[in-house]
This record gives sequence, structure tokens and C-alpha cells, in this order.
Amino acid sequence: MRSDAQVKRDELVGLINTKYTSAANRSAEYLTWPDARLRAYLRMHGLPESQLPTSRPGLLHEVRIRYVIAQTRIDALIQNIRDAVYGSIETAEEKLGSVLGMLGGAKDEAEVKRRQAAASASKAAAAAETQAAKLKKEADRMKNEL
Repeated sequence: MRSDAQVKRDELVGLINTKYTSAANRSAEYLTWPDARLRAYLRMHGLPESQLPTSRPGLLHEVRIRYVIAQTRIDALIQNIRDAVYGSIETAEEKLGSVLGMLGGAKDEAEVKRRQAAASASKAAAAAETQAAKLKKEADRMKNEL
């Protein structure tokens, strides 16, 4: 007959084995991925192309850091919703940034055109004043002849 301590110990050892095996099986999934998939996973999770490791151990190390295991289908669903929302926010921010850039460019373009129009108008005004002065002299000369 076994004592209560032995029974408790056996239960704890069984629980540890169950939890360890479950966690080890889930985390070992990315160990079988090819290098291309590891690189794609890292790019998808925000690591720039220039910072991607070139060796498989380096890739595995970076993936291990960023790899998140969904505990249940609900956790996976919630993560997908978060990704969709945050992805939409980033897309909206990018679109707003490009619109602001276009508006800023349009403003600058309008300012350049305004300056060109002002310069052209001042040249035309100067030419008109010169012509008006010539016509006035001609009119005064004709008046004196009469």
C-alpha cells in the first residue's frame, strides 16, 4: 500500500509530464518550418528585411522570441481580430499620411503658381505703364500741334 505522499508525488509527476509534453509539442511546430517560412514569419511580425538573420539557428532564435502559441481557438480568434483592427489602423494612418503629403504638395504647388502669376502680372503692369506713358506723350504731341 502506498502512502499519501507517494500518491501525491505520482500525481504531480504526471501533471508535470502532461503539461511539459503539451507545451513542448506546441512550441516545436516552428522547428520544422523551412527557412523561407521562418523569414516570412519574422517579416510578418515586424522584423525588417535588413535585420533578418542569415543562418537557421539565428532564424530559429528570432522566431522563438516572437512565437506566440494560441492556447485555444478563442485565443486565436481574438488574436486574428486584434491583427485585423491594428492592421486597419496602420493602413488608415498610412492613407492619411499620403493624403496629407498630397495636400502639402498641392499647397506648395499653389504657392509656386501664385508667385509665378504675381511676377507675370507685375511684368504686364510695367509694360502697360510704359505703353500708357508712350501714348500720353503721343497724345500731348498731337494736342500741341493743333
